[in-house]
Amino acid sequence: MHWFLVAHVPSVGGHARLEGDEARHAGSRRLRDGESAVVFDGAGTVGEAVVTERGRTLQVTSVRRVERGAPEIEVATALPKGDRAATLLDMGTQLGMDVFTPLETARSVVSPTDNARRRWERVCVEACKQSRRAWLPRIGPTVPPERAAEQALERGAALLLADREGAPVSSVLDSLRHCERLCVFIGPEGGFTDAERDAIRAAGAHGIRLAEGVLRVETAVVAVVALLRAGA
Repeated sequence: MHWFLVAHVPSVGGHARLEGDEARHAGSRRLRDGESAVVFDGAGTVGEAVVTERGRTLQVTSVRRVERGAPEIEVATALPKGDRAATLLDMGTQLGMDVFTPLETARSVVSPTDNARRRWERVCVEACKQSRRAWLPRIGPTVPPERAAEQALERGAALLLADREGAPVSSVLDSLRHCERLCVFIGPEGGFTDAERDAIRAAGAHGIRLAEGVLRVETAVVAVVALLRAGA
């Protein structure tokens, strides 16, 4: 069944009207009245529904609540060039990334624009639909690494730093089983500067090793989210 993002999932019997991109999505699928579909609000509420009004409205037939997976996973990294940023967000969302914090680092190669952020949000929506995921990742403002570390600590997250000299992920996770939130820092192309790495470590980050070699940013994101979810 097709999934559609709505601002609010009504109670059983209520109607959800599709707007904007979602209405265009429904139109491109040429949905017919009586077909089944799913509506979700990106915050854990999912409703099965029946298409009405030539695909413009869906009547909800059942509603369920999906709890967010534990632990909450935040990824903080600078953006790679071109479409690789979309790949990062697409795959990270499918695997269960909960928060994405873009970093402004000394070696950043991309400066986000408003249009880019809107595209990121759309990529995450489509990834949720693809993976049947009820929770839409939150995309935070662009901040330097030290500020991202401060914000993560304020939310009660344990910090991780992807580092070739770090410990195996499994050994670190054993000591963090009790943590409800994890924030993992991944360096930009060219890596963090010594000062940036020192600031993240000074905030209490545990170094973790993802591979023997040097990974592309988007590859590292996929690897770490998959490993964290598998070890949760």
